[in-house]
Amino acid sequence: MAGGQNSIDTYLSWDNNEEAASNEVLGKYDDVLDLDNDGNTTEKFSSKKATYLYSPPLELILTKRSKRADSNVAQYSSLTTPDSEQIVDYKLNIFNNSINGVSGFTFFDILPHVGDKSIAPDQQGNYADRGSTYRLELTGPLDPNPNYTYEYSTTPVTEGNIAANYAGATWSSSVSDWSAVTMFRMKMNSGYTLASGAADDITFRAKMPDTVPLDTTDKAVNTFAGFSGDSYTGAFEALSNVVIPKKYKISGKIYYDVPPAGGSGNGKFLTTDDDVPAAGRTVSLFDASGNPVLDASGNPVVTTADSNGNFAFDNISKAGTYKVVVTPGFGDTLSPISVTSTSLIIGNDFTNNTSGASPVFESSVTLTPSDDKKTTNAALEASNSTLKVNM
Repeated sequence: MAGGQNSIDTYLSWDNNEEAASNEVLGKYDDVLDLDNDGNTTEKFSSKKATYLYSPPLELILTKRSKRADSNVAQYSSLTTPDSEQIVDYKLNIFNNSINGVSGFTFFDILPHVGDKSIAPDQQGNYADRGSTYRLELTGPLDPNPNYTYEYSTTPVTEGNIAANYAGATWSSSVSDWSAVTMFRMKMNSGYTLASGAADDITFRAKMPDTVPLDTTDKAVNTFAGFSGDSYTGAFEALSNVVIPKKYKISGKIYYDVPPAGGSGNGKFLTTDDDVPAAGRTVSLFDASGNPVLDASGNPVVTTADSNGNFAFDNISKAGTYKVVVTPGFGDTLSPISVTSTSLIIGNDFTNNTSGASPVFESSVTLTPSDDKKTTNAALEASNSTLKVNM
């Protein structure tokens, strides 16, 4: 964070704000960022900006940031949400905020792993839990920096013991299997001085595991420490960087588009038209090539519409295009009226298709990191079925 005046933006949202969109709301904000991920950027929220003055300490300031490798922006963040098996870009920033040049420093990084602790102890000699619940693997060497020499270790980490991890590990300038690296260190080259007010960046990449068995409570926490020469007893540590698995969601409703008396269906779910849920329909998820999406046990992802006709796939771990397939019940046909669903309209987004020799209803849905929750709905008609509507 830069010294000087900074600001914090705070937003307040509420349910049904499409209807409750009064211009009298204090600090009215048009939702151009789509903060609630519903696709509507014209609804109203309340917002407030607070300003403050920050004076950073006069010392070396260590910052660790990350971003998705597929990000179309160059900005790194303290929190990143990558897809399953995706590459994460890391940036270590060493900023000299002291009044003198700095030389002869070492910077020490232990990669995230299950049950990890801080690299350096606090003033009481305690090592705080970092809280990682999964491991990230290094994909290759750190990007070269002419002012630093890098060394890597595959020695198992001894939790809560900087002496064992730094002085007791075996170090090498290269390894045969980068995924086996547990920690690395970066030493300023002899004769190099980081001037007052100057900064160095060191970058590297690590790979996410298969995150299908994980959820958004899981995290990989990474820090790095600095100290003069090999005097690790005086180590100070950067604020943590957190990587949380990205999860996507596809949900929807399956319903009977019941024609009103003397009328016809309209491809929209309206209780005033006596439309009713189509409960119990089997819904399957496939990738763009038609392969079944698998769960953590290796089984195809399948769900069933509940009593309200609602279904959801909320553990999708990669962006991309998916096919949502509904298996018809006896006598079910798909309404021929196509209506694109929105945040206000439960429409009909499905088309007729086949799976093998059997008819199915199918919808194609594309998920992106910025559009990670999608809705797709199916309007059915009933012929020769047991559906009964009491008039």
